[in-house]
Amino acid sequence: ITDNEAAVIFKLRPVSYTLKKDGRPGAGLIAQELLGEIKNLGFDTIVGMEKGYYFVAYRQLIPLMIKAVQLNYERLKGKIR
Repeated sequence: ITDNEAAVIFKLRPVSYTLKKDGRPGAGLIAQELLGEIKNLGFDTIVGMEKGYYFVAYRQLIPLMIKAVQLNYERLKGKIR
């Protein structure tokens, strides 16, 4: 995972929402926004479509999140020294 690929994590916009079918609250990402951020990175399976609705495969974001945390740690470590 490159630095540029991990940097997409910092561009994501978490949202809260209410499910229309039963009124339950939730939190997540808007799949269409995520698709716009990742389309040029080659991670085609993070966002998909099923029965006419977009979905986010959140498990596939975990490696990007780990790399983003590692990058931030290295940056902070460099500033602390």
